[in-house]
Amino acid sequence: MSIYPFISRRWNISVSTYQKTRNINVIKNCFAYMATNIGDTIATVNGMVIFPSPTPATDLGDSRTVMAHAGEILAANEIVIVFRVPLGANPDVEIVQLQYITEQEQK
Repeated sequence: MSIYPFISRRWNISVSTYQKTRNINVIKNCFAYMATNIGDTIATVNGMVIFPSPTPATDLGDSRTVMAHAGEILAANEIVIVFRVPLGANPDVEIVQLQYITEQEQK
């Protein structure tokens, strides 16, 4: 029995990597996203700093997660990635977005 007063919802995952400063569209029905620095350059994601690993070839850098409350979706329309200068040899940020799927999308 769930401690939450709502029925559990089905969800899906979207994973993409980005190597340039840019704005990314938040996917439909997104309830959470995680940004991980997998490169060698300091980056910000929606203003949150994520540092690279001191050894990027073997370890991941910082990550940040933004999540809505249970059953809600994020109101934001975009995720803003900015790489700080000077750029390293491999600026790279992985964005994982989680989205609720509708009954029609489940079929």
